[in-house]
Amino acid sequence: MNPRRRLFVLVLATLIIIAGCDPRGEPPDPDVEHLNAGAPFQTLWHHYKARFVRDGRVLDVDNDGISHSEGQGYGMLLAVAADDRETFDALKAWTFKHLLRADGLLAWRFGKCPDEAESAQIAKVMERTPVIEGGECVNDPNNASDGEILVAWALLRAAQRWNEPAYLALADALAKATVTHSLVDWHGRTLLLPGVEGFVHDGGGDTPARLVVNLSYWVFPALDMLAEHFPEQPWAALAADGQTLIREARFGTHDLPPDWLDLDLNSGTWIGPATGFDPVYGFNAVRIPLHLVWGQVRWQSDDLAPFMAWWDAREDGRFSAWVDLETGTEADYDASAGVHAIALVTRALDAGVSVGAEQWPDFSDHDGYFSWSLALLARVAAQEASR
Repeated sequence: MNPRRRLFVLVLATLIIIAGCDPRGEPPDPDVEHLNAGAPFQTLWHHYKARFVRDGRVLDVDNDGISHSEGQGYGMLLAVAADDRETFDALKAWTFKHLLRADGLLAWRFGKCPDEAESAQIAKVMERTPVIEGGECVNDPNNASDGEILVAWALLRAAQRWNEPAYLALADALAKATVTHSLVDWHGRTLLLPGVEGFVHDGGGDTPARLVVNLSYWVFPALDMLAEHFPEQPWAALAADGQTLIREARFGTHDLPPDWLDLDLNSGTWIGPATGFDPVYGFNAVRIPLHLVWGQVRWQSDDLAPFMAWWDAREDGRFSAWVDLETGTEADYDASAGVHAIALVTRALDAGVSVGAEQWPDFSDHDGYFSWSLALLARVAAQEASR
C-alpha cells in the first residue's frame, strides 16, 4: 500500500475509534425499537451495558451523564445476575476508587467538577483528594444511603456467586459504615437517614423539629441479606421498622406513600410529605412495591392494595408517572416501562404465578437509565422467585 494512503487509513481508523469510544460521550443507543421486551436477560444486559456503562461507570444519560452510587449499585447487581464478573469488577473498582469517603461511605454524585473553592470543600468533607478524570470528579460529597445498601448487597451476592472472600470484606466495611453514620433511633424505631447531611432539621417557631426519610431506600431483599451475613448489626430491626412506616405513611385519595416523608423528632409521629420536596408518589416511591415482594415473603394483602388500586384505576392498564398526594394532579405522561415491569412482577409474585416472556412491557427510545434499571431488576426478582 502507498505510504500516504496507509497513513490516511490509519488516521481515519483512529478517528473512528475515538469517536465511537469516547468514555465521556453519550453511549451508543442500541435499536430498542426492534428489541423484544421478552428477550433473554443476557440480551437485555448487553443492551444495558452498551447504553449506560463506560469504563466501570454507569452513566445516567438522562441526567447530564453523571454517575452516582445508586447507579453503580444497580449496575453491580445486574452484572452479578448476568454472571458478568469482568463488568462487575470494573464497576466495583471504579466505585471505590472515585466515590469512597474516609468514613467508609460513598459520595453520591460524580460529574463536572465545580470551581476550585467548592472542590476544596468537597475534599474536606471526603477527607481525601477527589479523583479527577476528564474534568469530572465528585461534585456532591454527601452520601446516599440506598447507594451504600445496593453496593453492599451486590458485593454479598457476588461473594456468594463467585466464592470471593474479598467481596465479603468490602460489603462488611460498607455495612458497618452505614450502621455507624446512617442509622438512627427514632422513638424506639431504627430508621435510615437518606444522607448524613441535610435530613435532620431543628425547626423553630411554629415549625417542628423533623427528620426526613425516603421509604424507597428500604431495599428489603438487601436488608434481609445484610441481616443474614451480619446478624450483630441492626438490619432486621431496620427492615421491620421500615415496613411499619410504609404501612402508616399513606396520603391522598390513593393512600400512597410519598417520595419523601417528614417525621416529627419530638412526638414520634409522622407529619406528612416532606417540606422542600414535591408531595408526590413518584420516581422514588415507585420502587417500594418491588422491594416489598422481592425475596422474603413479608407483605400482607393490605401492604400492596394501594399500589394495585393505583395501577388498576384506568381501564387501559396505563397509569401516570407520578401523582400529587395533596392535589390529586397526575403527570401528563405515562409511567415508564421499568415502572410497568414493577407492577407486573408485583402482581405476579403476590398471586404466586410466573411472568411470561410476552408479558414484559416494551421499551421505547424514551426509556433511559432508570427505566432500564428497574425493568431488569424486576426480571431478576421474577427469575429468583421461580427457582
